[in-house]
Amino acid sequence: MTSTATVWNALAGVAELLPAAPITRNQVDLMRHDNVAAIDAPGLKELDIKPLDIDEVIRLIEQRA
Repeated sequence: MTSTATVWNALAGVAELLPAAPITRNQVDLMRHDNVAAIDAPGLKELDIKPLDIDEVIRLIEQRA
């Protein structure tokens, strides 16, 4: 682990003691990995996924509850 990561982990560890932690050690771990899709990655169309409007998603969740 780099010294920068060590500092961020220490700061996050202290922040976790707060009632509403602004950052956690888990978030620091997640930031250490690339999580942006490659420019040539297939999109929704290529994966045959139909995006839904948020209102439709909420209706579906309510129906299943």
